[in-house]
Amino acid sequence: MAIKRVKLDYKPAVSKTPPMEKIAVPSSHMEELDRAIRKKVRQNEAERAASMEVAGRYVVR
Repeated sequence: MAIKRVKLDYKPAVSKTPPMEKIAVPSSHMEELDRAIRKKVRQNEAERAASMEVAGRYVVR
């Protein structure tokens, strides 16, 4: 018994939407977002360093 090949009918799952208008964002808001992102990056780096230190105790050498 052979497997029959069927031509697939590809359709996009999401319809394309036209680009929307640009919204002006105040520079103070952008600076606040930048500060928040930098703070989070520093926090992630500190947590990563701490977890590496803790994980070093459990690694068999």
